[in-house]
Amino acid sequence: MEISLKRGSKFRGPLLYYECPAGEHLPKKTQSNKQRHWLYTSEACTNCHIKARCTAAKQRWVTRHFEEDVLNEVADRTAANPLMMQRRKGGRFLVRGIQKVKAKMALAVTAYNLTRAINILGTKQLCKALAI
Repeated sequence: MEISLKRGSKFRGPLLYYECPAGEHLPKKTQSNKQRHWLYTSEACTNCHIKARCTAAKQRWVTRHFEEDVLNEVADRTAANPLMMQRRKGGRFLVRGIQKVKAKMALAVTAYNLTRAINILGTKQLCKALAI
């Protein structure tokens, strides 16, 4: 059985290290500004008795996003109230902003009304009526 990288570890916030399932401390080793995360590891992984369940690599690396506290908080709030994101997911428009949505809706209504007029009057009579 393999242990998930973060599930088996516990983050110790104020002390800024992870604690692995074997009880070893994984201190902050480096950071990646491009990927916006810190990397935690320990040299104790090489002689660990549960290493085979933990990682196949030379040592275990745990990543933590710079804003992981905020990301976890948002995930918890969303899990507690699933309807919170329902409105965002059910959008009908690919544009943003009320003016753009109004313009898009006006075009859709005009296209619908034009199609309906063609179906009722026919194209020849509609063109004659629009030629005024």
